Amino acid sequence: MPATTSNCSAIIHKALDAVCGHSPLINPRGIHGLGHWSRVWLHGRMLARELGLNPQILAWFAFLHDSRRRNDHRDPRHGQRAADFAVELRRTGVITELSPHEFEFLCEAMRLHSDGYTTGETVILACWDADRLDLARVGIVPEVPRLCTSPARNSIERAVRLATPKDMRPPDAAIVTPCPVQDAGPDQGPGLDAVIALMHSVGKADGTVAGPVSLVQRHFRLGYGAGLELVSRLEALGVLSGALDDSGRRKLLDRA
Repeated sequence: MPATTSNCSAIIHKALDAVCGHSPLINPRGIHGLGHWSRVWLHGRMLARELGLNPQILAWFAFLHDSRRRNDHRDPRHGQRAADFAVELRRTGVITELSPHEFEFLCEAMRLHSDGYTTGETVILACWDADRLDLARVGIVPEVPRLCTSPARNSIERAVRLATPKDMRPPDAAIVTPCPVQDAGPDQGPGLDAVIALMHSVGKADGTVAGPVSLVQRHFRLGYGAGLELVSRLEALGVLSGALDDSGRRKLLDRA
């Protein structure tokens, strides 16, 4: 069966399990952390659909490409370390979905993703575009000449909106240290199953959820960082969409 974005959830689970505890930048509010990876996946699955590419390559790229960074500043070898990490995951039977050629494309995309190239195999270009479309998170509007594909060049305005949804901005006085990115145990707060069940229980007739971050905070009595982390995980897993408007409404993508 051809790969679709709907069967990439298992990849995202595997990628997050693999990097959890290894990446110091998995903070969802970090500029190279989970929030960035989730948006790269949102852009990547759109590009995969528009360009007829295997979304599984884009999914692995989104959640691995910055996973071996050592800081949020200059780290010129982080792409090579991400590619080496992928090779280890392939060797140990974690990355199993890709053909040998597709796996080579993934590694090449990660190795060179911060070098500014604009030519190459289409799937590699799509990986780079998915990453570059999220430059708005650091106040940089993506430049048309630096994007490699037409769908990406046509998505700049959308990407800028996605990079700074209002419901993901904490109050000025709130300084919160996010929890580790893992399913919380019974003594640590809710697991993802409980949060997904909450989303389905309050979902409106039009399939939307209003203000999910504050909803999770209130229901489970969590701080902003923990609530944001859980909602970011649901977005990454394809359960919730990105913010639909300034009120922070999200679309329930998985109504099962």
